[in-house]
Amino acid sequence: MVRIVYLNYGFLDMMFIEDEEREAIEQFWGIFGSPDTPRNTGGIRVLDVSQALNEKDLGGYQMGIVAKEVA
Repeated sequence: MVRIVYLNYGFLDMMFIEDEEREAIEQFWGIFGSPDTPRNTGGIRVLDVSQALNEKDLGGYQMGIVAKEVA
């Protein structure tokens, strides 16, 4: 199982997909992506892609908090 942690217009959220990592990322961007917008440049930004034991394995993240990018 793959856990994708992403910012959804500043709110931390997760998606769990029963697939290999590459296919999970493609599925994610199939849902949230747009053909005219490059990945990770709009309101949706992927922060982490990693393995999870199940849907309760949050990997130390707290969903729903507002996060800011610093760079």
